[in-house]
Amino acid sequence: MRNYCLGTTIQRKFWRRSLGHWLNQQGWQRGVELGVKSGRSTAAMLSVNPGLQLTGIDLWQNQPGNSAYANNAENERKARRICRRYSGLTLVKGDALQLAGHFANASQDFVFYDLYDYRCSNTEFVTQILRLWYPKIAPGGAIVGRDFDNQDCLRAFADLGLPRPVACIIRGRAHPRLKAVFKPKR
Repeated sequence: MRNYCLGTTIQRKFWRRSLGHWLNQQGWQRGVELGVKSGRSTAAMLSVNPGLQLTGIDLWQNQPGNSAYANNAENERKARRICRRYSGLTLVKGDALQLAGHFANASQDFVFYDLYDYRCSNTEFVTQILRLWYPKIAPGGAIVGRDFDNQDCLRAFADLGLPRPVACIIRGRAHPRLKAVFKPKR
């Protein structure tokens, strides 16, 4: 079977597997995923990085009018089934804005921003998340997201004086969807 994310081209739809390989390439061992949904990206990160200590945070609340999140109870059940397979995974049901205070500054190698519901795709919300979670990243670590090149995200990074997100490089190739902002090493 061809390894679709490490071959000659990196396809946009395989970003989850690519993310796992990219994290492994960085050698990072501690991270937080903001927005677990059904746990597919969670599983992709952990399947490639068995030693990874990952905390997944999600509200898992039903969102009327948003078909992708209309049955979030089922998404939570799926994610918790995945949790049983990985000893390094802790799932937390709650609001990422409120839970940031439970993590020490510079305690995480990465934060994976995967919050893309109707409430989370505006500049004000992205700015709040960055303001709270960027300090949690250790020097040399990064905040990572897919579609960080949308205008709301770019505006939020600029408003906080953070660099523009750059493509994650996997085996010498820029990923078309995964972007990161690295925290400078001291």
